[in-house]
Amino acid sequence: ARLVCLLKGQGMVTGEEVAGFRNGEYWGEDTDLFFDDDLVFFKTLGNGKLRKKSFAAAFLNPFSTMYKRYGKISDDIKKNANIVGEAFIMGGLFVVNRDAVVYQHKEKDFGTVAPIAEVLEA
Repeated sequence: ARLVCLLKGQGMVTGEEVAGFRNGEYWGEDTDLFFDDDLVFFKTLGNGKLRKKSFAAAFLNPFSTMYKRYGKISDDIKKNANIVGEAFIMGGLFVVNRDAVVYQHKEKDFGTVAPIAEVLEA
């Protein structure tokens, strides 16, 4: 098994953001990190189109899942959260084997993550 991280193109992320991925909490120093300058991965998540959403609209909408989750986040995490970036393109996750995509997760709102048990099972 091999874990890789794909970030938006180099012009869309700062060095500070890249360092945040390498902090050891989520991704280690030995995790392969690639930049998707043409946003091919992100377009694949949207069937050929970028999936975009307004961070502010999602956060301010009391019916969005992001708004509901924010209230459950600890103050320590909120204090250290990274809200730097372009804040419109939605991300996701693919688990692939040699032949096909065996699992996929697409963000519904910013910060929605795939259930870890499902990822590990895939």
